[in-house]
Amino acid sequence: MARIKKELRPFQLASGEYVRHPATEELARTLNVCAYQPVPAEICPVHGIKKIIYVKTGISYCCAQENSVNDYNAALAEGEPTSALEAISRGLDYYWGSYKRNPFCGHSGKRTLSGGCYFCKEIKDAEPLSPRKAAVAAGESWYMPTEPCKVCGEIALKRVNNGECKSCTEKRSKPHVLPPHRQWPDMVISREDAIVAGWKTYRTGKPCKYGHTGWRWVSTRGCLTCQGRD
Repeated sequence: MARIKKELRPFQLASGEYVRHPATEELARTLNVCAYQPVPAEICPVHGIKKIIYVKTGISYCCAQENSVNDYNAALAEGEPTSALEAISRGLDYYWGSYKRNPFCGHSGKRTLSGGCYFCKEIKDAEPLSPRKAAVAAGESWYMPTEPCKVCGEIALKRVNNGECKSCTEKRSKPHVLPPHRQWPDMVISREDAIVAGWKTYRTGKPCKYGHTGWRWVSTRGCLTCQGRD
């Protein structure tokens, strides 16, 4: 017995009917879907069928396909390139890959040399750069975001390469404190008292075998001056 292949109809209307596309543009954008089918249904005046509308272009499926065929035929008539190699040889940054509409945006089959949609790239290139991309273009290492950091809640500089927040880094880093023998080079303290204080060095003022009266290590009693560490 042959198996019946069921169609996937994920969107349920209030009437209980299942359809392929969400009913509104807002829902399509929320779900990151490329098209929606209005409810109640809208009829295309050109083709007389229910509209399924692309979110990016606002064009219905049927009209997008007709436009794509017309654009492709016009491009061929004008001698436009139909492959990336031909476009490169002619010094162009586009070619016409197909008469079919782009299934994600509804644009015609004009493509970039990498195969992407040429029209979508034009739209994207016209959009203002994000703070990070602007910093990358300028060759800078830090950028100022527009949104607060999700960890510290502050709007602070971030690294371009890894997104590290400068405010978070400063809060995590401990202030540098000089060791006792740097802060008080002439201080006198016994080894026992240094251990109680949690210090790593002490100084009794008594000379080592080489005559140094400076600080010594608590762990080994070794002279810091002899080791060149004073």
